[in-house]
Amino acid sequence: MSVKTMISVLHQKYSFEAHNLQCCRAITIARGETAACYDLSYAKLPKYGHLLRRHNPSTMFKLVPYERHDFTKNPQFKRLFVCLQACKNWFLDRCRPFIGLDECHLKGRYGGVLLSAISVDGNNGIYPVAFGIVEVENKDSWVFFFHCLESTLRLDYLDIGLTFMSDKQKGHADVIAGIVLGAHHRNCCRHLYSNFKASFPGLLLKTQFWIACKEPNEFIYNKAIERIKEVNKEAYDWLVKNNQPSMWCRHAFDKRAKSDHVTNNMTESFNNWNGELRSKPILI
Repeated sequence: MSVKTMISVLHQKYSFEAHNLQCCRAITIARGETAACYDLSYAKLPKYGHLLRRHNPSTMFKLVPYERHDFTKNPQFKRLFVCLQACKNWFLDRCRPFIGLDECHLKGRYGGVLLSAISVDGNNGIYPVAFGIVEVENKDSWVFFFHCLESTLRLDYLDIGLTFMSDKQKGHADVIAGIVLGAHHRNCCRHLYSNFKASFPGLLLKTQFWIACKEPNEFIYNKAIERIKEVNKEAYDWLVKNNQPSMWCRHAFDKRAKSDHVTNNMTESFNNWNGELRSKPILI
């Protein structure tokens, strides 16, 4: 039962106006997800990582606890990175060199952020490559994630024209350029258009923007860009000066990636799929 449904039932049956937080706590108790359940789940992580590495020798499992100044107390969880052996091998052997990056907030007792790296297979199906759980989303947490990803996939030895796509937040481009040398970076056009629309709304600008980003022909792209310049010079400057064509325009993409995606829909689909699991303990 959802919180909204519970509030409605309590009001209709008992004429009781329940608060959202009260219903959330009731649902948590009914599921048996107490504080001890969450604490025990975090305490099992070292053994879980040991089992993963024993049965999947090439699995990357990196657990980072907080520094302990009092050794009479147990260390606290800080960050986690997981890349299973099967996921790594399948990506290197059978997936396109294209990885989408995204994050979503966890809704459990202790919160946190789930970072994910999602690829696309030969049938355009989403394929999870690796994931990490960090305390907050910032440049430091993304540096940790990329160092682990580069270490397990050995991306510095791969000359496959690897391409990353993100939502242009938290300095992704700088982190990628500094860790994964030679990799290309794309911006999700849906997020890019949200920022563009906030300053330059209008149906005509919207139409020309999507023509410019989706068109594989450079001639038609130039016509769309010139049309934007005619309509609004500031919008043209915002697009051209702040965004390189190779990061958002299909005609300028690196062809070795064999992918013409202009949006990060595969990571959004992954986040939607795990929506009901975000409130669960870290080890279900």
